[in-house]
Amino acid sequence: MAGEQRLKVRGCGLTADIGSLTALRLRVAGEVQAFARPRSGAGQRRSGQKSGMYYAETMAERMVNCVKLGRELPGLDEVPFDSELGQKIYDNVSKIAWAQWAEHLKMIINEYRLNPATLQAQEMIVKQMEAYFFGEGAAPPPEYVAPGS
Repeated sequence: MAGEQRLKVRGCGLTADIGSLTALRLRVAGEVQAFARPRSGAGQRRSGQKSGMYYAETMAERMVNCVKLGRELPGLDEVPFDSELGQKIYDNVSKIAWAQWAEHLKMIINEYRLNPATLQAQEMIVKQMEAYFFGEGAAPPPEYVAPGS
């Protein structure tokens, strides 16, 4: 096909026909978002470079004003679950705060001996999550003793 170009991204084993596309988004190892574009001066042969060579570079991360940490930080890569709360978290919670929530959630599950497969446990987790991010904060269970105390 005339004008067909091949994209070869070093380090991830991806080769794709890109035709007349000017940009291509991809995920590497499920997390790194990258895009391909022609190097400046594409079409000119440089030492060790083929004409029309493409490369991948890390895209700028999506920034959010994190409600939990009170500053602008990289946001989540995708909506954590399909609901209004999931979208609200995606729009207002940073990756760092989400990781902190995951640690807090482990403590909640263990201390309350929750089975996340049950509807009752899921409802409790959602209430705790709302309080943690958008309410007064989620307090640990009354009998909780922090490790090393």
